[in-house]
Amino acid sequence: MNNKTTNLNLWQLAGFKRSWLLALFSSLPAFIALGTLLYAGNYDMLESTTIFALVFFPWLLIITAYYFSALRPWQSVASILMSFREQDYSLRAKVTDKDDVINIVLNELNFISEQLNTNRLNAAQAEKLLARVLSEVDVAVLAFDQHDQLVVCNRYAANLYNKSIKQLIGCDQNTLQLNFAKLTAHASSQEIAFPRKKSRWLVKHSSYRQQGLPYQLILLADIGNNLREEELEAWRKLIRILSHEINNALTPLKTTVGSMNRTLAKPELYDGWQNDFSEGLDIIDNRINNLNRLVNSYTQLAKQPEPIKQAVDIQALLQRICAIYQTQGVELISPTNIQLNIDECQIEQVLVNLIKNAIEANVSNQPIVVSANEELNKLSIQVDDHGIGIENPNNIFVPYFTTKSSGNGIGLVLSRQIVEAHGGSLTLENHQNTSGCRAKITLPI
Repeated sequence: MNNKTTNLNLWQLAGFKRSWLLALFSSLPAFIALGTLLYAGNYDMLESTTIFALVFFPWLLIITAYYFSALRPWQSVASILMSFREQDYSLRAKVTDKDDVINIVLNELNFISEQLNTNRLNAAQAEKLLARVLSEVDVAVLAFDQHDQLVVCNRYAANLYNKSIKQLIGCDQNTLQLNFAKLTAHASSQEIAFPRKKSRWLVKHSSYRQQGLPYQLILLADIGNNLREEELEAWRKLIRILSHEINNALTPLKTTVGSMNRTLAKPELYDGWQNDFSEGLDIIDNRINNLNRLVNSYTQLAKQPEPIKQAVDIQALLQRICAIYQTQGVELISPTNIQLNIDECQIEQVLVNLIKNAIEANVSNQPIVVSANEELNKLSIQVDDHGIGIENPNNIFVPYFTTKSSGNGIGLVLSRQIVEAHGGSLTLENHQNTSGCRAKITLPI
């Protein structure tokens, strides 16, 4: 703030000059009367002038000092308010111990000034922290104004274009080869080719307002490496499972075929060799069938059809399914009365699979409870049993992993795949305070 702004002229403040002149002229009759008395009192000129001066000048000093003392606090008020206009919050008014209005005003102004100064310092620190985070984070951050021109970007975004931040600021979306409509209309992850890097990016788009004007914020996170790592890990897991199952099938085959070859190599066949050969062929046939089921199971996972959605009465669906298993201890509790756009056949397949698993796991006489309710714009369907619970939670969704004597472990994998194709989720968790497990389907409403 310049000196011209801060050094206020008291003569211009609150009409001081006019008030001072008004006080002077209002006292003029008194001084005229004083002069008349002095003239009539037979005083000589020196005595009259001296008496008049002794009265007038102290009076003049008194009213001047009074106005100065009365107007000085308002000068402080004006100075602080004018400093606010210049965004300078360092000025403070001098406050006395008097409990009057002007001191209350000055106290409040000092408090406001202190708060504004603190807020400005905090904002400056937050701005520095944000700038530091933006410069260090491996996410492209781009903000565009109402004219689709870039106003904010970080170093990571600039590196994608092989340019500096200063060179990018002011560029429009066409120059940057970013199509807002495409970024916001398609899936959250997209293939985007930048001058320096082509990859799959997780796209987040939002809008905000600054000083009443609309802005758009776009965040781009490179997920290509993560997807490749997840894909590689999935292949490793699949190869481990397939290797284990194939080895389990080939080991008895190798043993059986070796035994049959040794028998045939003998000069004479022993009595009953036909029965042994028949048993060996049965073992071979059984192993081949197991391998065939394994291949078919993975084929089924790969060829799961897309859901054909239509409005379905959830209450009627649950009542129909639970009625089938009512004699096996399945109870339906408080089904929600709602219609949902789902593939009825696929969701019914999931529910039947979960209920069957619960029946097989249930080791008590307590019923298996099926319930449904709405949670934050989502439909939640639970199947609760009272079995031994999940023994190996890390492998429940691994194909061909099962703790049952029969089965291939594909059911839960298919169930989760179906639910996720509906935009939902399938989770299995052990009960906290009792035995058993809860299977929970969550579907968007």
